Amino acid sequence: MTSQSDGPIATYSFGGASATKDPIRVYLDLAHRWDATTRELDGLVSQLTRAAERLQGTAWRKARVGPFEFPAELAQYTIPAWPSAEDLGRKMAGWHDLKAELHRAWQLIPAEDRRQLKDPPL
Repeated sequence: MTSQSDGPIATYSFGGASATKDPIRVYLDLAHRWDATTRELDGLVSQLTRAAERLQGTAWRKARVGPFEFPAELAQYTIPAWPSAEDLGRKMAGWHDLKAELHRAWQLIPAEDRRQLKDPPL
């Protein structure tokens, strides 16, 4: 994200596209996206954790994972497919990118306007 400012309204460029927006609106939009991405990743991690717990010890012998064929009489439960390491890594990298963008957007908000906003995440 790059910006040019001549007052409270700035021109922002995100990946080549630019728009004139209020820096507070830009920050709030990024904060909303970051919160949504955090919730999505929390859900994926929870899904992976539950799946790992169900496979512990010898339990994996009676679990059906994803769409793979498995003798039905042996399967005591089915574990839905989970994201690949690449998909999870891509989402995690995007989360970190959003967090950095959020901090840059925060710096563009005048100090007196920051008091009414939630601080960016650490």
